Amino acid sequence: MALSDIHSATEACDLMLAERPSMGDPHYWAYHNAAINSYGRPFTTMKPVGKLPSSVLRGLSTRQKDLHHEVLEHRNTMAAHSDLTAKPVYYLPKGAMIGETGMRADGGGFVTSNQGWAFGMWEEVKDLTMQVGAVVQAEALRLVDLVYPPDFYAPTMIEIRLD
Repeated sequence: MALSDIHSATEACDLMLAERPSMGDPHYWAYHNAAINSYGRPFTTMKPVGKLPSSVLRGLSTRQKDLHHEVLEHRNTMAAHSDLTAKPVYYLPKGAMIGETGMRADGGGFVTSNQGWAFGMWEEVKDLTMQVGAVVQAEALRLVDLVYPPDFYAPTMIEIRLD
C-alpha cells in the first residue's frame, strides 16, 4: 500500500511539473492535495499494520528530512485536515480587494487561505517521493526474497493477506 501511495504522489508531482498551473487554476490544488495526501498516507496509521517505520528516512539528507516533516505538517493542517490556525476562513464582501491581486470581489462569499508552493519546491517533493519510494520498494523486495525461493514461479498474481 505504501508503494502505491508514494507512486501516486510522484505522479501528482509529475502532473504539477508538466502542466505548471497557476495557483488560480483548479488543477494546481488538485495536484497539490493529491501529492501531499498520497505521500503522507503511509506515515499515518495504516490498518492493520501501522505506519511506515522512521528507518525509511535514514538515507535522506537533512534538507529532505526537513521537507518530509514539512509535507506531513502541511498534510495535517491544510491538505487532508482543516486547521483554522493554519488555514483561516475569511468573508469577502462585494467589492473587497482580493488579497494582493489588485482585483475586487464581484459578490460576497467565503474564502480560505491556501499555502501553495513554487515549482522548485515541487521538484524537491518529487525527488523526496522517489527516494523514499526506492527505499520502501527495496525493503519490500528484500522481504519477498525471504519468503519465496529465487526460482519461484506463479502463473497469476498473489494477494498478500494478513490473516
